[in-house]
Amino acid sequence: MLNNFKIGTRLNLGFGLLLALLCVMAGLSAWQMRRLADISTIYAANLVPSFDVETKVALGLGNLRRFEFRHILAKTDVERDDIEARMAGFRKPLPKIWTSTPRPWSRTTRTAGNWSACAPG
Repeated sequence: MLNNFKIGTRLNLGFGLLLALLCVMAGLSAWQMRRLADISTIYAANLVPSFDVETKVALGLGNLRRFEFRHILAKTDVERDDIEARMAGFRKPLPKIWTSTPRPWSRTTRTAGNWSACAPG
């Protein structure tokens, strides 16, 4: 069928088809970029704050464990009392961190439940 056309017509049809495919690809790329922008906005608004909360909790629990270890190794009552006062300072802000998160994710909820189960007083 294409053999009946002149070479110029065949070249024009070939480049026209190529241009049409290029336009379709550009349109699909723009649509995917818009979807990617929406997804990154959702990610930044919802997941990043919960990761920030989890980091604060992990650091707080690490500090608390370090002071518990020092409490075990303490030799005098004065030293133990000082460490207990510092430990109380680390225990108080942790539950406030969980309630300040905009959306309680399941990991944060589990950690808060474990914290309330093991945290004394």
